[in-house]
Amino acid sequence: MGAGKDSCPKSYDIEPTCFEVNPPIAINHAKSICEQMGMTSSSIRVAMGLMIPNAKNPSKILYGLRNPQFHTEYKDTWGLPSVGMSQNDFLNLDTDPNSIQAVMEKLAQNKLNGADLTPERLIGWTGRLRSPKVDPQFTEPYYLIMVDLITNPVDPSKIPMSTPAYSNLLWLTPDEHAEIVTASPNKACGACSQLAFAAANQGKL
Repeated sequence: MGAGKDSCPKSYDIEPTCFEVNPPIAINHAKSICEQMGMTSSSIRVAMGLMIPNAKNPSKILYGLRNPQFHTEYKDTWGLPSVGMSQNDFLNLDTDPNSIQAVMEKLAQNKLNGADLTPERLIGWTGRLRSPKVDPQFTEPYYLIMVDLITNPVDPSKIPMSTPAYSNLLWLTPDEHAEIVTASPNKACGACSQLAFAAANQGKL
């Protein structure tokens, strides 16, 4: 299981709960930590996805979905056989802001490592992989549970890339600790914000 609270960094506003990063444990701990924050499980809003740079066109970003137990090297594209998705399912929200809806619908038809991914119970994580060429400190993906999303319906295509979509974030990192942080433009990338808005609104979480 997890590494235990004693191994967690102590610099967080909320004492983190350590655990192995896998869907069932992530779901349970997300609920627990959110309840500590005064949020009910039904108020948790989560988007799932992966953001990686597109080396062929650095101004674009490819979006897809990632199984945290499916490890692969940093690539321009990503395959997800465990959730029935292939590289052809990767979507570029820069050109099709509504395409995340198709991803959410496909997710709802699959189960990931025993986690129920129906829209009614979609509590999960997002992931971002930084290339070692960009940031040597982040050679592994990290996972993110987004809570307390802005719930007003918004057209994702009209969201500025600099708009943070969420206030409280629960980071799930490969070294088995969770962290509550407060998002701001310098802490949360606008592209992640856009993805979060699109998934939360079009996925009707």
